Amino acid sequence: MVRNLHKIFLPALAAAGVMGAATPSQAALCNTYTTIGDLAAASGASCTLSSGWTFTYKPTTTLPLTTLFTFSGSASIATLSLQGDPNPFSPGTYNYNFSLTAPPTRYMTKYSSSITSSVSPADAGTWGITSAATGQQALGTYVSPNGVTANKFYGTTTTYSDIFTGVMTVSGGQITQFTSSFNTALIPVGTPGPLPILGASAAFAYSRRIRRRAMAA
Repeated sequence: MVRNLHKIFLPALAAAGVMGAATPSQAALCNTYTTIGDLAAASGASCTLSSGWTFTYKPTTTLPLTTLFTFSGSASIATLSLQGDPNPFSPGTYNYNFSLTAPPTRYMTKYSSSITSSVSPADAGTWGITSAATGQQALGTYVSPNGVTANKFYGTTTTYSDIFTGVMTVSGGQITQFTSSFNTALIPVGTPGPLPILGASAAFAYSRRIRRRAMAA
């Protein structure tokens, strides 16, 4: 239970303004292609979409700072795209780590990874993102001219916020773009959603009082 508290409280804190909303300049970093360097330099290194998603960059990333980044989408699905700039990604291994918080009233259901490239017949690589919530990696692969998208599902785990560890490997030629998508679903009506910390404490106390009354009766 304790390990899952961040999945409940982080979205509530963001919605309540405790964590601070992204400034207009930060939000703009999500919606248009910008560089990893610009995102890393932004205050808090995060941005929030109008659909409610919040993306946060992790400083453990080893991608070139000139890499083009965009994060966009609707409340039900959002897409992260990374493009090599000014040139495609060369052979090597790169790390790209980040966290996501789903829009209010929604929880995360699936994450995926895929690769596209058209530089040469020798292009080959992998793009894997591992969820801290599930411990599972979605590993997309590419061997010119075909790519295979990998999907992973949260199953019965109700996750509102997650941390991802991403590893890109270019094993041949060059790779143009790495992409990941993230799906959500509405929290069912009647299901307790994320509560602010003080609200959660009050709810727990109220629940205990109800149980005591029931036992006394």
